[in-house]
Amino acid sequence: GTKTAVGLDAFNTFKEYNDFNERKIGFGINTSYPLKELRIPFFGGGQTASKGSDELLIDPPVTFWDYMRGGVSYSLIRDNISGVSNTASQSIKDEAGSSLVSAVTPNYSYDSRDHYFAPTEGTKSALALKIAGLGGDTQFIKPDISTRWHYPLLKDPNWGGAYVLALGGSLGWGSNLPLFERYFIGGINSVRGFAERSISPRVPSNCDANGNNCSGTEESGGNRAVVLNAELLFPIYEQYGLRGVTFFDVGNSFNSFNLSEFRRSVGFGVRWLSPFGPVRVELGFAMNKQPGDETSVIGFSIGAQP
Repeated sequence: GTKTAVGLDAFNTFKEYNDFNERKIGFGINTSYPLKELRIPFFGGGQTASKGSDELLIDPPVTFWDYMRGGVSYSLIRDNISGVSNTASQSIKDEAGSSLVSAVTPNYSYDSRDHYFAPTEGTKSALALKIAGLGGDTQFIKPDISTRWHYPLLKDPNWGGAYVLALGGSLGWGSNLPLFERYFIGGINSVRGFAERSISPRVPSNCDANGNNCSGTEESGGNRAVVLNAELLFPIYEQYGLRGVTFFDVGNSFNSFNLSEFRRSVGFGVRWLSPFGPVRVELGFAMNKQPGDETSVIGFSIGAQP
């Protein structure tokens, strides 16, 4: 009977990258509450007063607050960077070892979509501010903003169903972020057509013992990231949950903003709202591949939509 949401996470993950390995062990707890139920001075909200017996029981019109939730989460994570290659960049070598991160993250979300997995209209937005340093041995502040807007261009069963324009984007930034919190762009959930984690500032690698005579570069992760997506969703067999998509993506991870370094891609794919969850298969094609960039045409995802 409560409108409060509470979640608990516990995890032990191990990932292998080209020049290092990463293990994360920790737990997190989160809670959220609909803002329309809060009494916020000067900003609205608050529970609707009970109606008297002489008043008609009519639902009030939907307001901005009806779509909003506010919450907070806490996480405690032990992160260990190991197996660093001798040819890795100095930026990666400096991150070797263990770090204990204790962080609290206040957040807010706005969700007016008409469907959780296959929306045809509405907006989903989120704002989170991760603050690390309440204990542990790592300190940073990391805000992240994301939004996605859906607009129905045409809803007509004679044309197969709904044709939807979806525009979205995300913005994240921080300062002196540790390796495991930096931004690496690429893959099906950011700039499609580029390999996962392949877009970020690059630093010299494969250097001699003095850090000179470097023969390569590698991604070191950025303190900031911008991603923009434009999609046209159209029905294939909408009655079976099958839709097509064409898209244009642009984005980059960086330490100092440079518009000329933004990567761009186009592509198409299919999305199926299957009985066991949403499935995405999408083909992306890089438009301005730069030296050192890795491309990946086929992207696959199950269990979530953008």
